[in-house]
Amino acid sequence: DLVPVASSTSSNKRHSKPKKRDSASLYGNDVAEILISNQTPEQKLEKVCTKYSEQLQIHKKLMAAYKMAEVKIAKMQKENTLSQQQRSKAVLARSRLENLCRELQKLNKAQKEQFELKLRFEEEKRKEITAKWQDAFGEMKSLSSRYTENSTKMREDSTEMREKMKVVMEKINFSEHQIEKVRHQTRLELQLAAAQMTKLKMEHTAEKEALLTEKQQLLL
Repeated sequence: DLVPVASSTSSNKRHSKPKKRDSASLYGNDVAEILISNQTPEQKLEKVCTKYSEQLQIHKKLMAAYKMAEVKIAKMQKENTLSQQQRSKAVLARSRLENLCRELQKLNKAQKEQFELKLRFEEEKRKEITAKWQDAFGEMKSLSSRYTENSTKMREDSTEMREKMKVVMEKINFSEHQIEKVRHQTRLELQLAAAQMTKLKMEHTAEKEALLTEKQQLLL
């Protein structure tokens, strides 16, 4: 294929310089010099093959270095992304812990206010029941005094007095029953509230430990 180039017409010679420039741009100045040298085609082919083999080895080394650089860059980007994710998780965990602490403080305040309200209600109820019991006891005492001083009339009205005494005793028993009922209800409510508070504290402690464990794992 090289012989026709050497014996080409004047029209083809006019295009020889652009072909040399194309060869130089494709293969480099060394290959271009080989192609335009006075060597035989076999010698040119051998040198071009040698040159191509050298360029191929250089290309392989460059590609290997390029791939290694790509892997290193990808690894650095992955590590950077992971580090950012870990920082984001740590910030989120801290925010969750702070929100949980604020919610627990609000809950403790609400529980305290509720306990105080129940205690005030219980105290008022106790005073009310005590006043009723004292009134009933005073009435019973007054009745007893009157009937003691008027024994004759008391005998005559013994039936009425027994009925009144029965009513008074029923009031006393009812008041005592109400007192005991209120006390029992209050004890149950206080026990329930204490159990709820204990549960909330345990859940808060568990959540806090879980968040701390997660944070420690993120920092590893």
